[in-house]
Amino acid sequence: MFEAEQLSFAERMREVRALHQIISELESSDPFQPDSTRVIIIRGLFFVLLYAGFEFAVNQIISATLREISSAAVETAKLDQPFFALALSPQLDSLENGASDTKWERRRKLFEAQTQEKPCIINDSLLSMHLQNIGRKSLEQVFSCFGITDPVVPTPRYFGYLDELVEKRRAVSHGRTGAEDAGRRYRSGELLQRLDAVIDVVAHLETTFATYVSQRRYLAAAHR
Repeated sequence: MFEAEQLSFAERMREVRALHQIISELESSDPFQPDSTRVIIIRGLFFVLLYAGFEFAVNQIISATLREISSAAVETAKLDQPFFALALSPQLDSLENGASDTKWERRRKLFEAQTQEKPCIINDSLLSMHLQNIGRKSLEQVFSCFGITDPVVPTPRYFGYLDELVEKRRAVSHGRTGAEDAGRRYRSGELLQRLDAVIDVVAHLETTFATYVSQRRYLAAAHR
């Protein structure tokens, strides 16, 4: 299902691996020997590039999933209850942002929309704003909206890597700290662990959402 997305992600990871190779070649073979400022800075930038590839992959997976669901053209009334948070996003936005003198009409239309027989079409960029600075909470919220109860990551220890990755990227990109500070405590072996963790998480997300679509889990149980 995610063939095109997998190719795009692989290209992003090729860039990350190339940067990792540069770090490996530049750093001292003796871990007790101080490294040059140049290699430490590159280690800090490694987090920025790795996070960019991760955010890109997650957005691609979610967008492709929403396109697949829209292409199925299922009736809104047949959707599983948690998925209404996405399927009825326009009505929910209207409910939140509309004028007070029309609130009752907007409330009525919201519940009416849940039972309509027209096909469910969802903007594939619906969650793109939410999927920035992706960490544990963002992924858990996305899973909840889709009604997915599977684990968010393959192993809980990956949450630590993801939280660290988001924080390092945010700190460097927003200027709170320099790349040298971000990369000071890490050697190439430790960076490779984080790269492997991101690849594992993305593969897990691909499998989870492909299964979700193939089993039509966005539909209520009676309609699958």
